[in-house]
Amino acid sequence: MKAINLKQYSVDDLLTLRDRVNAMLASRVDRERRELQSRLNRLQRFKAATAAPSKAKPSAKAVEKPAKKKRRKPIAKVAPKYRNPNKPSETWAGRGLQPRWLSAALESGQKIEDFQI
Repeated sequence: MKAINLKQYSVDDLLTLRDRVNAMLASRVDRERRELQSRLNRLQRFKAATAAPSKAKPSAKAVEKPAKKKRRKPIAKVAPKYRNPNKPSETWAGRGLQPRWLSAALESGQKIEDFQI
């Protein structure tokens, strides 16, 4: 592709050149759009011809089975390992976040071993 020195052209010449380039681009885009549309029409006719109902059974690979649902495992109850001495009904199994009563007691200087059952 030749390099064009645009600095030597006047403003009117550059505007004319721009209009010619825009017209050429528009015609090429229109031609490519028509070509793509004709290819699409041919593909759709081909698809319609191959999708005609046949009497043969589809193969096992062609038939998609619905996805199996994953079963969630039930959460097993775990025996509590720690008990609040001030309120014995509050217990903790050692899983998940520490309860507030335990974290407050640990911040006050007590040890977690003091709360073991």
